[in-house]
Amino acid sequence: MRRGETSAVNEFVKETYLADACGHFQKIMFTCTDTISRQYISKSTALAISRLFKLYAECDAEARANDEKVKDIYATLDAFMNHTLEALKDKECLRSWTRLEWYFKMLLEIATSCTTAAQYLLERSDIISDLIDFVLGNKSPRAACEAEKRTAMGGSVPPPFRPLFTLVSFLLRMVHTG
Repeated sequence: MRRGETSAVNEFVKETYLADACGHFQKIMFTCTDTISRQYISKSTALAISRLFKLYAECDAEARANDEKVKDIYATLDAFMNHTLEALKDKECLRSWTRLEWYFKMLLEIATSCTTAAQYLLERSDIISDLIDFVLGNKSPRAACEAEKRTAMGGSVPPPFRPLFTLVSFLLRMVHTG
């Protein structure tokens, strides 16, 4: 970045994830029955996105405002995070709630990778409310305004939401201390 080069990680994320609006990535994370595959995809994705947040964090305000390569990194991060967070509202995601542990671990790893990532999540959306709404499902106050009932989660299989709860806890602490 400092030598005027483009980021290889940024190009990787654009080609691998954004070329199809994260469709293939989400298909693996939501429908693949192999836990190990979801784990490795989650970890490699978290590493790539965390690296981009760290690269962006290293740039000063002038570079963020004027350098097209830095703006491109932000646009990549923004697009990836939008696809990733919007997917939590998708019916396929909700139907696959038993497979979401590594998806939430990925989000947690990204959020805790650097202050810039956590600040981005807190500033770009109402992420804490959105995550709590996801967990509450049909019991969420937001669900009352929706015409269609949400997919019920739970039952005989406990939801694998510990990473989600840890993420919410981390973000709440960031709001308090940030």
